[in-house]
Amino acid sequence: MEEVSEEIIKLAQEGDISAFEVIYRRMSGFVYTVAKGIVNEQQLAEEITQEVFLKIYQNIKNFKLYSSLKTWLYRITLNTSFNTYKKLKRENNHRLAIENYVSEGYSQEDKDAIERKYLVSYLLNKLTPQQRAVIVLREKLGLSYKEIASYLRVNPNVVRSRLRRARQTLLKIVKDMGR
Repeated sequence: MEEVSEEIIKLAQEGDISAFEVIYRRMSGFVYTVAKGIVNEQQLAEEITQEVFLKIYQNIKNFKLYSSLKTWLYRITLNTSFNTYKKLKRENNHRLAIENYVSEGYSQEDKDAIERKYLVSYLLNKLTPQQRAVIVLREKLGLSYKEIASYLRVNPNVVRSRLRRARQTLLKIVKDMGR
């Protein structure tokens, strides 16, 4: 991911659409990856990405240049993803995943893939939002402890602790399921 220069950010803050497009092109993959890691669904992650960039467009004037654009984007993405995930969970409680799993006409390979996707969603849902965030940042994005700590604004030791607890929680759940 290519960083965005201060000059481009300033132009976007002044209303330059082409400068905002540069920000979108350079950062949309990052936003999508974080969102998908939280909600674990491609279409929903795409919608969240669009929502995040709408929020950014509406609020870019409030962005302070002394902080990292990537960190600002991350916080907005994380909050939007968690809020969307909670809302979706309340509305359908994984109804679509279960319906797809039991539907006729799927090959065994398709059913296995759907089951794995559902299992990952289920497992991530068992973690606290803080644990889920460190798992996504570490396992899906491959960020270092220091990078994760920077995004979350915590000490790297806190990241290690959350990651360890998240992994322990996941292992216990998987063992209890007999897998």
